[in-house]
Amino acid sequence: MPHKFKVYYRKNPTFMLDKALKKSSVTSGKTHGLVAIISAEDKDDVYRKMNNVTAQISGMIDQARKRDKYMYHTSMSIGDCAQDPAGKMYQCDWVGWKTVR
Repeated sequence: MPHKFKVYYRKNPTFMLDKALKKSSVTSGKTHGLVAIISAEDKDDVYRKMNNVTAQISGMIDQARKRDKYMYHTSMSIGDCAQDPAGKMYQCDWVGWKTVR
């Protein structure tokens, strides 16, 4: 059964893992911007959906880019984050995910 995940893209992305990243920096908008809330089975499904962009997701990304001039990439990549319905935050890594505290 799908769950609602929040997807945050890194502002001024370095496309590298930020080992010192704090959840509060992501959710406050300091380091990341909220680009979408999507239904997905798990965080890997979030990644697949954000990289197989549908018209609906494309529209969400376009709206996020209009709100924030620092948001300029379209596909989920290293350093971007997904937050599950329980509030756990994960940062996309080269392979898999790292938990953000």
